[in-house]
Amino acid sequence: MLYVVGANPPSHVMEGFGRRIWRNKGVDKVVLAAKGVYLVRFTTMDRRDEVLASTRPFFDSKPIVLKPWTQDMDFTKEDLHSVPIWVKLHQLAFKYWGEKSLRKIVGQLGVMKQVDSATAKRDKLQFSRVQIEVMVEQSFPDVIKFINERREQMEVRVEYEWRPVVCAHCKGVGHEVAKCKKITGRRVWVPRQIVSTTIPSGSTGLVKDNTPDNAANNDSDTTDTFTTVSNPSRRVLARPVGVNTVNQFQALDDDLSVRSVMGDINQVHAAGGGNSSGCNG
Repeated sequence: MLYVVGANPPSHVMEGFGRRIWRNKGVDKVVLAAKGVYLVRFTTMDRRDEVLASTRPFFDSKPIVLKPWTQDMDFTKEDLHSVPIWVKLHQLAFKYWGEKSLRKIVGQLGVMKQVDSATAKRDKLQFSRVQIEVMVEQSFPDVIKFINERREQMEVRVEYEWRPVVCAHCKGVGHEVAKCKKITGRRVWVPRQIVSTTIPSGSTGLVKDNTPDNAANNDSDTTDTFTTVSNPSRRVLARPVGVNTVNQFQALDDDLSVRSVMGDINQVHAAGGGNSSGCNG
């Protein structure tokens, strides 16, 4: 059985996470047993025991609780009093990066569990990273102080990758009282206030215009603000006048008519001339 402290990731996320971190341990199945609680089945019991004996994994900087499965197991998250977290110590001289020195320095916060491999090998020199066991309801200062070998006071800035937040109502880890879902308030139905406007009897419901442009008119006219228009004059439109149009090809038609008449006259003269010559002869 496993669950994440302070979080309830979905099933597909936890299944991918388990198969990734235990890819060489023979993970057979990851199933959801309760809200935020999962069961991981391995191919053999020996591989399961190897996982339980190994270093505790973290999910999104939050610790994971691992327990062997039993028939009478209760699939609920227990109330934890202490959890492991990772911290980064900034502005700490390299000569204090030894395991003994780090154990004394972080002893003000909790019990040191292990040192990061990059810190032990001096691969990253920006900060030293240490895992410590802390109480869930303790204070987490941002600066810790210690006296060095020269009796000088040294200050170290502490960066918490994750710190436990305990709800004062349900004592759960991972949320505050303002976000607690177990707080149930009593709901009271409040009647809705309806604002009604009553118009006095005899009023037309019209609002008088009191703008500066109409102030003079309003002062002079104290009886009625609006004037009813009676017998409005109707504008009579003049009937359109016809316009004569001229055909641009009229001259061509006249010319053709003249030519036709002249042709007829010539034919008449030609015929008459023949008869005259016969008579005269």
